[in-house]
Amino acid sequence: MTAQAVDGMPLASVRNGVMTDLAVPAWLFLSRWFRNPLRTGSVLPSGRPLAEALARQIDGRTRGTIVELGAGTGSVTEALINSGVRPERMLIVEFDSRMAEHLRRRFRGAHVVESNASRLGKIAREAGVTRAAAVVSSLPFLFMSIRQQGAILKSAFRLMATEGPFIQFTYGPFPPVSEPIIRRLKLKVIRADHIWLNLPPAAIWRYECLGKSGQQDNAWAAPP
Repeated sequence: MTAQAVDGMPLASVRNGVMTDLAVPAWLFLSRWFRNPLRTGSVLPSGRPLAEALARQIDGRTRGTIVELGAGTGSVTEALINSGVRPERMLIVEFDSRMAEHLRRRFRGAHVVESNASRLGKIAREAGVTRAAAVVSSLPFLFMSIRQQGAILKSAFRLMATEGPFIQFTYGPFPPVSEPIIRRLKLKVIRADHIWLNLPPAAIWRYECLGKSGQQDNAWAAPP
């Protein structure tokens, strides 16, 4: 079965309610990268080895909402669903309007919101999400200011009541989150995996909060 076309090209084949053909997502991702490379961060979507490794960081049996930030064309989303996370449990935030629409068509049942990830607190409230079990991010943290990074992480750990992990990958050898934020928010940094088979090779970082959400200050308050 072939889904509705985008700009004359078929979106993907559908299997078990999830579109699985990555040819068109790669084309869509590349076209959006040309429009705004710093916002997109990468030329191509996360490869399957990286997407599956990110999904392994999440226990699909854990109760609560799984939040995905910067889902792009959905390679990590698909891996999360294949690992046991039901689409209905997912809150997906994607800034790019074309990619957000693609995600809605590809993952029917998931809650996809077109917005800036720094507004996660407001997004969650409007979606009726009071608690998240984990946050998985493909955002280009290395291209963000300290204030942007801090607003996203602060909102994420508040939503998880500081108990869940924030999973982030990067193509560089160093942690993507700035050291001042790690100290201010009392974060534990774990290099969880290194995916040599990805192109380019990627590292997966796991951030856990050592303090309590109520003890975090307002230095990086998220915008309303």
